[in-house]
Amino acid sequence: VIFRLLIRVVLIARGVVGFLFAERLAAESSSHLAFVDPFIWFATVDGVLALCMGALALAVPALHGFFVLVAFIDGLLLLAAAWSLRIAPGIPYHVVALLLYIGLAGIFALCIGLLKVIAARHLQRRFGGNTLSGALGLAGLASVALGVGAFFLHPTPETGRWLLMAGALTEAFALLVAALLPWAISAPESAP
Repeated sequence: VIFRLLIRVVLIARGVVGFLFAERLAAESSSHLAFVDPFIWFATVDGVLALCMGALALAVPALHGFFVLVAFIDGLLLLAAAWSLRIAPGIPYHVVALLLYIGLAGIFALCIGLLKVIAARHLQRRFGGNTLSGALGLAGLASVALGVGAFFLHPTPETGRWLLMAGALTEAFALLVAALLPWAISAPESAP
């Protein structure tokens, strides 16, 4: 019970971080350079929280499997994105490097989004329709949309800002829903 409560606290923290990131983006000027510091902050904090959520989920047998895997992959990818901008701060200054970074970020967002949708479907099949699987599926669709948008929308700073804000707000909403509403999951029954 304590681990489920702690997972909910981490979900709330991740939701708040997503809202704060969207708020910082809304206040920034329309320049790719203006997004770097808020993104590094967001990716670092959210990445650490995702890893914490994965570690806590290891103590909840009902969440073993895809949920834990997705939390760890999500956290590692977010930390890698932040780390790459910290060690190579020149990326936003070079058009080719920036486009490659956006392309890789799009691929990672698409992949993690698909994994979240698969994990949500797995939870739904295992426990029936529930808040956790629905919220995870919504967060996955937001990541997929962000990944697809990175490839098909013109990479202007304004487009990037709105895309990041929409993704952050959708995922933050999904995380808060998952944290605040009851989950209809229970530990799998053990065989006699």
